[in-house]
Amino acid sequence: SKNLPHGELSMTNIIYCVDKPCNTQSITAVCRLVTDICHLRNFARVPLFREPHKHITAQIICAVFPEGEVMVEFIIGASGTGKTTELFERIKNCHGKERVVLVPEQYSTEFDKKLYKHIGAKDFNSLLSLSFSSLARQLFQMYGETHRKGEYADDMARLIMTYQAVKEAKNSPDQLLFFRKGASQAGFAEDMLKLIGDMKKSGISPQKLMEKADLFEKKLHDKVKDTANIYYEYEFLMEQYGFKDHLENIREAAKTANLHRFFKGKTVFLDEFESFTGDQLELLDVVFSSAENTVIALRTDNAEAGEFTLFETVNNTYRQLCSKCRELNIPVKVTKLEKSRRFVSADLEYISERAMRNLPNEPQTAPKPQNIRIFESKDMYSEAEYICAELIRLIHNDSTLKFRDIAVISNKIEDYADVLKAAFARYDIPCFMSIEKSVAHTSVMVFFLSLLDLLKAKRLKSEHIFRLLKCGLLEAELTDTAMLENYCYKWGIDGYMWTEPFTAEDENLEQIEQLRDSIISPIMKLRKKVSETNTAEGFCHILYNYLTKSNVEKCLAQLILRLIRTDRDNEGVELKRLWGCFMDILDSAASTLGDTALEFSEFSDILRSMIGQITYSLPPQTLDAVTVASARTARLSSPRVLFVVGASEGDFPNQVNLHGLFTEADKQKLSK
Repeated sequence: SKNLPHGELSMTNIIYCVDKPCNTQSITAVCRLVTDICHLRNFARVPLFREPHKHITAQIICAVFPEGEVMVEFIIGASGTGKTTELFERIKNCHGKERVVLVPEQYSTEFDKKLYKHIGAKDFNSLLSLSFSSLARQLFQMYGETHRKGEYADDMARLIMTYQAVKEAKNSPDQLLFFRKGASQAGFAEDMLKLIGDMKKSGISPQKLMEKADLFEKKLHDKVKDTANIYYEYEFLMEQYGFKDHLENIREAAKTANLHRFFKGKTVFLDEFESFTGDQLELLDVVFSSAENTVIALRTDNAEAGEFTLFETVNNTYRQLCSKCRELNIPVKVTKLEKSRRFVSADLEYISERAMRNLPNEPQTAPKPQNIRIFESKDMYSEAEYICAELIRLIHNDSTLKFRDIAVISNKIEDYADVLKAAFARYDIPCFMSIEKSVAHTSVMVFFLSLLDLLKAKRLKSEHIFRLLKCGLLEAELTDTAMLENYCYKWGIDGYMWTEPFTAEDENLEQIEQLRDSIISPIMKLRKKVSETNTAEGFCHILYNYLTKSNVEKCLAQLILRLIRTDRDNEGVELKRLWGCFMDILDSAASTLGDTALEFSEFSDILRSMIGQITYSLPPQTLDAVTVASARTARLSSPRVLFVVGASEGDFPNQVNLHGLFTEADKQKLSK
């Protein structure tokens, strides 16, 4: 302690340097010493940040001492009690101070609109409104990434790395114990990638997994060890290919913010969060330790409620954050909002207060349901008809009501999407389907998947050939395709019969044979080229050359032009975008795998999985439209009318379906 600057303990920052090389134990001892001194001096909190490095001869320990009172404040309340409005007022009252607002990525657009409207343009432009991910990017732009080099791996590259990691683990006889059979099944790599992502966010390294494996019984031990081995291989391949993983950004950002004291003197506001991942909690440690004040809005009516209550997840988050505050000796203030501000009508407020709660039935005290309607229908078609008819009636009776003020939600919106779309078209109602769809069912991807099926199969199948032709990306007219299909159905053409000239009697035999030859001959040449082991880049070149020689891109351009001429511009833009996605897949496979030698069947599985991972959604085509969205992901901006479809038992709320490589019981054991 004699080496500490004499008489300077009250300064905002104290940096204590050790001149000799130190191990972790020495650093910990010095940290405890500084902590003891600070407690004797009655400082409010003593967060210590340690950055031990193996290859330098100095260790830096930074203790932060705040000037003035520092506090973490929680604004809690049930839905509709005005938590966000109260938070906006706090942000507005902090005018002139440095402010950072953090919200989940999916809420950022709507949240920024409301905040901008509440505090005005000048005030809004003077603060930072970010998500955790965008905050990490902001910090890297300001201070750089000194310890990380290379380019970021996109989702496609990460999936390829996982496939390669699984392959390497399978090739080692002692690495995969439990997952050896499952590793060959479709979808295993995708599940493993998701699991690795969850572990990275939680701060679990492969080393930690391997250390803890021996604590479990045989089955779970083998699972954990297999996962650790694949995780090791994944990390090694990422480093070997020079990739950075964006899932590590928030954790790295926490170190950067800590090192450069980014949050010092700032007031930080958080809203719309229900829980935090491990890396986000690490960043919050830095926020609590160095920010001037922190204000967090949480949706719960009773933060001290026990298990199996409506807001149990939020309550656990509250207790977790309070525990961090106690560790840092930071005082906590709780502001509870109880009065409902959202609802104009008493019946909707009554439903909000009692829904999903174990309260006694008291019909004598309930208000009349003037704004709630329950419609029992036979099927989803009658539901859609009722919605459209009621919607038109509401618009007709209220001149102030617009289509954009109305929303339709469901937990099974994918099942309802086509039915609702057709019904809205019949009633001439503009709608925006806020639904993410897989690209695997679009014409561009169906064409390519059918081609992969034809190249991978031992013999040609009529099903795959006609699926390829009906995508409209080859130089074959629809009438000619229909004529060929009728001929094959009539004479039972399939398998190796496609490789021989057609001779069965037909009045259009010459035309049918010409079409068969123009389609099958290039495919047979392509099958021969991919039958041998090649590099990933080589396979990509072979496939692209086939597409070029078959004039697929030219046919696609003609199809897009026809769509535009028939006032179907949106479909044309969608096709162009999908073709770009397809080219990105080939580029990603070629650049990531490069000279890696593999069989075409393995390469085909990788491409198929990459296609299965891509989803897309169409933007709104008009400002005034009914929003149709999933109840799980909907981000609605105060709709005046809401239709809930499929509100039957087991669907709304939906039953929890757990799937993955680890069961729920396994996860409980791992968490302990």
